[in-house]
Amino acid sequence: MKINTLLLVFSIVFLTCSFGQRGRYVKFKNVEMSSFGDGIISNQVWASDGSFWAINDNGVIQHNGYFKKEFSVNDKDYCVGGQLMGLQKTDSNEFWLTYRDTNVITRINPDLESFEHFVIPELLNDSLPLAIVVRVKKEENGQLWLCTWGRGLIKFNEGKSASEVFVFDESVIEAESFSQNKGGRGGHGDGKGNRTGTGNGGQQAARKPREAGLYIKDIIIQDDKKFLITFFNGRAGYLSNPGFFDPETEVFESIDFKKLIVNLHPQIQKGIKTSLQIVHWAYQDKNGKYWLGTYSGPIFMDLENGIIKRISEKGEDPYMQNQVNATSYVVSGSEIWISTFNKGVMVVDIETHNVNFHYSEPVNTSSLSDNKTNGISKDPFGNVWVANGSIMYSIYTPYRHSFKVMYWKDMDLEYSNRSNQSIPVNQLYVEDSRHIYVSSKVGLLVYDFETMDVARKYQYSHIEERHGRMRGMQHFKIMGEKAFLSFDTYPHELNIETGQLTKIGKPYGMGYIGFRHDPNFQRRLYVHPGKEFSFIAEYLPGEETSIPLLKIENANLSETFSFVTNQGKWIFSEGTYGVGRFVLCDEADSTALLFTPSSTESFFPDSTVVCALVQEGTDEILIGTETDLYTFNEVTFESVKISDKVGLIEGEGVNSMVMADDGNIWMALTSELLCWNPKTDEYKRYDKTLGVDVSNFLPAIGQKDELGNLYFASMYGVLIFHPDDVMPPSDQLILSVSDIRVNDHSLGKNFGSFISGDYHLAYNDNYLEFDFYTNQLFELAPHNYSYQLEGQSDRWINCGTVHSIHFDNLRHGDYILKFKAENIYGVESEIYEIPFSISKPFWLTWWFFTLVGLSIIGLIYLLVKGRMKALKKRSELLEQTVTERTAEVVEQKKEADKQRIEAEHQKDIVEEKQKEITDSITYAKRIQDAILPSDEFVAKNLPNSFVMYRPKDIVAGDFYWMEVINEDEVIFAAADCTGHGVPGAMVSVVCNNALNRTVREFGIKDAGELLDKTRELVIEQFEQSTTVSTDDEGATIKDGMDIALCNLNKKTNELHFAGANNPIWLIRGNELFETKGDKQPIGKFEPNKPFSTHTIQLEKGDRVYTFSDGYADQFGGEKGKKFKSSSMKKLLLSIHQDSMSKQLASLEKNFDDWKGSFEQLDDVCVIGFEI
Repeated sequence: MKINTLLLVFSIVFLTCSFGQRGRYVKFKNVEMSSFGDGIISNQVWASDGSFWAINDNGVIQHNGYFKKEFSVNDKDYCVGGQLMGLQKTDSNEFWLTYRDTNVITRINPDLESFEHFVIPELLNDSLPLAIVVRVKKEENGQLWLCTWGRGLIKFNEGKSASEVFVFDESVIEAESFSQNKGGRGGHGDGKGNRTGTGNGGQQAARKPREAGLYIKDIIIQDDKKFLITFFNGRAGYLSNPGFFDPETEVFESIDFKKLIVNLHPQIQKGIKTSLQIVHWAYQDKNGKYWLGTYSGPIFMDLENGIIKRISEKGEDPYMQNQVNATSYVVSGSEIWISTFNKGVMVVDIETHNVNFHYSEPVNTSSLSDNKTNGISKDPFGNVWVANGSIMYSIYTPYRHSFKVMYWKDMDLEYSNRSNQSIPVNQLYVEDSRHIYVSSKVGLLVYDFETMDVARKYQYSHIEERHGRMRGMQHFKIMGEKAFLSFDTYPHELNIETGQLTKIGKPYGMGYIGFRHDPNFQRRLYVHPGKEFSFIAEYLPGEETSIPLLKIENANLSETFSFVTNQGKWIFSEGTYGVGRFVLCDEADSTALLFTPSSTESFFPDSTVVCALVQEGTDEILIGTETDLYTFNEVTFESVKISDKVGLIEGEGVNSMVMADDGNIWMALTSELLCWNPKTDEYKRYDKTLGVDVSNFLPAIGQKDELGNLYFASMYGVLIFHPDDVMPPSDQLILSVSDIRVNDHSLGKNFGSFISGDYHLAYNDNYLEFDFYTNQLFELAPHNYSYQLEGQSDRWINCGTVHSIHFDNLRHGDYILKFKAENIYGVESEIYEIPFSISKPFWLTWWFFTLVGLSIIGLIYLLVKGRMKALKKRSELLEQTVTERTAEVVEQKKEADKQRIEAEHQKDIVEEKQKEITDSITYAKRIQDAILPSDEFVAKNLPNSFVMYRPKDIVAGDFYWMEVINEDEVIFAAADCTGHGVPGAMVSVVCNNALNRTVREFGIKDAGELLDKTRELVIEQFEQSTTVSTDDEGATIKDGMDIALCNLNKKTNELHFAGANNPIWLIRGNELFETKGDKQPIGKFEPNKPFSTHTIQLEKGDRVYTFSDGYADQFGGEKGKKFKSSSMKKLLLSIHQDSMSKQLASLEKNFDDWKGSFEQLDDVCVIGFEI
């Protein structure tokens, strides 16, 4: 059949406007300068440990990201002058500080924090103002050169010999013409302003140097050892021509700018001439080309090819004299970033010379904070720091911009159907990096990724209308030199070169082009979806009508995806709005299967399919849904959910997928990217922090160009990146110590002796603080820190973003502190180890034990000796008495009186011994009181609580105990040890010590495990000296204790309880709930079992009580019976709504009233608290 005649002719527009200049959006992190120091900070340079040094109004500062050090202008050991000029870096461990008010320069070693001063006599002259050093340059051999304002170039010999001064006055010529000087000798200066060398190659006598030759702000030291000299002046009508200086021959040769600019427009010539009056800086790129930063913009020089030009933004008036004041620069990748006086940051591509400006946008917090910039620097990790005005740093991270975005709003697009479109795009197709096709209402646009330009725009005069709506171009398929297009109901063919558009075939209604993203499928298939059925037709070249291929019942094929599988089958998406099921077709036998959760023959577990990816060399197809990712075997129809394996969070879906050249699968989620390695199952997520700054990825086909760049569509534009460019940086993360404090006292610079193990820690030097920092001062997100204190625990503790750690009440012993950091890219630092030892207290040393032992032995000896002497004396007295009685009966009365006196004496001795025993027990009570928590300690760490504590005797076997784990967690207990009085008190000391050791020494805080370890320690102690006795009935009595122990998290109100024979009571509302402990004591018991931990979630208003058995076992009342637990429960229920202080008073009054005249039976301990 004859094809329809030409219906439409596209108007092809070749566009020269740069999409890149409109579409390149750079995000900065704005940080206040005040966080680094006072006043305006400038001249930022970077040390090898990652810290930066800079100057401000107060002097020199050093900052490591966490802490600042100041070196004041008022301290002449640091800053000789009061007016600082600049700070420059010539080596990793060498900075130079220059001044405005003195002829001294200072060398700073940042590693040692040392300052060394050098006097430069040549800067002083009686008839001239003080010269200022503005730049310090260093040759590979270590020779230093000083660029000055007022003395030209000085060869500085660091005080070892006199410096040499070079004044290049031959470069100064009159404003009307350029120099044709073919070579002259740089003049030597004598430091007094008098020139001693010859000029102009010796062709003329010495003359007074022109002013410009004295002012040099920057030089380039080239590989051939020659210098490019630039000048900074232009007063009195003189220009300053850059030129080359050979320090070996001392010959200076001006650049012949007249030859370079001869073919340029006169106005451009004039602009270059005037720009060269003031040159701020000079840079030689890797191609050997020169860049000069002038007061009127940067100038590019290619001397080899005789090219010179001013660099400016597209659209800028090339004849404008004062364009932009390029004050300073850094090189970032293939770009020069230039700080300007009032136009933000100018960024120049070194290869293409394309220019972008980054400005301050008041409504955009990620833009530059101020258009007035006063400096720019680059840290060791490539981050660019822009000093804005006087208050902010705007920091640019290159890695974060490895992801590029072509924004829809910058692409001259229009909606075809705004009510049914979320973006003004009908189809995106990447043929290669130079041809990115986008269709919309306005037609077909072709973009070039390399130049970020709109290369072509196919527009048309006729617009297809359906139901009064203008559709524009919808779908298309590129097929060599032609494109197969759909305009609503009509398929068309476009000649890409000529723009001729031909309507072909007859419409069958709404439809779309199948396999339009598959360059290997070179057939023109048209898919017509429908609710009851869909069919696929093919348009053959030269035919007017289409050929029906497949009719698929009960399937509404959608336009989301269509692929040819590795088995040659066709897979189509199905459903509405891009979400549904999928269909697998076999053209050979004209069959089609709809895969759904309800089908047995063609089962697939999910009906929210969004995207698919055919993997090369396998029958496995990846199927992404709204909530999961599956593999689907096109041969066996088996499907397997692999969401967990690839790193998806539960319920997280996949919108788009593409396989990179290295075989990794990249997936677009909602607002993140996920990269999965199918061979190793390793995965990495990329979010907004890492540069994926587009929200809402769309269900669309991920694409790849011939360079390996990947393309994902989102609500705001196309995200474009190369996988190699977004690999997380692997720069080494290095930890350093900023400070160490012992008992709140900073060691300052002496912390080095601590790290080396030369610092002695006494037993009471047990409060230690350590501050760390890394060599990565700025990162997209804070580092994560962890530590381990070997000698206390073998567990690594994550302290989040906190870079400082402290330890208090450390026991004596040997420790090794291990500290490490991890950055946002997953790079871990090496473990930083600090060994240290805390000495034993003197009372635990061997010599103290020896001294005490000898003292006890001596005391015993003296006591025995004194007793023997007394007995001997008494024996002698009795013998004498018997003799006297036998010999003198008449003196019996006298003897009787003597015996009475002796009896009274013995009574006095007994009373004295009783007093000594009572005093000893009273002192023991003071000791026992000392180990009990103070009232203040209890009130602080367990607020809204009470403790009722009544020993039966002076000392008690009952005790209460408390230990604070951290500000949110406290452990406390009520314990009842075997016996009461002195024996019970001795057991209580052993048990109290076991509890302390379990928490402090072994780091155990789980309630059950804590009792297990306490039992082990108590048994161990008593096995050394335990006395096992029997009572009157012959039953064995074993030392130990009953206890109710609680671990309370005050933040979450979670209570962990473990008990040995004792319970806890909880009153909630008006009900009392009892949680019983295990039926076994702390001590020897067979069979012994691990103690159970009970977890109780407390609520506000809950009252909790722990106690010993002394209160309930007390005899009293009218009938002299026990009070009992049931009565105690009723009592607590009747008073639980009172305050804790009132409850304590009620308990004490009730106990006294019940006991009455009865003797107290046992020690009493009750603890209560309210949430």
